[in-house]
Amino acid sequence: MNRMATVTFDTLGCAQRMQNAGMPAEQANVLATVRKEVAFDQLVTKQDLTIALKDLEQRLTLRMGAMSAATITILGALIAFHH
Repeated sequence: MNRMATVTFDTLGCAQRMQNAGMPAEQANVLATVRKEVAFDQLVTKQDLTIALKDLEQRLTLRMGAMSAATITILGALIAFHH
């Protein structure tokens, strides 16, 4: 089952709370909008995470392959040098 989470931010409610605390309406509205933008810029989706993990997996696989090849080369050289 593929479920998508819905995230909401009540800018009007946020602005009203700031106004109730004494902030001027124009400032409260702008600040609430900016808070929403900042909050949503920081969110990642499952797709974002899947892409990042696949990229990481590929880089680690390549790195492990290179390390294995280097180890085999060094062992081969050591065996050849020892004889």
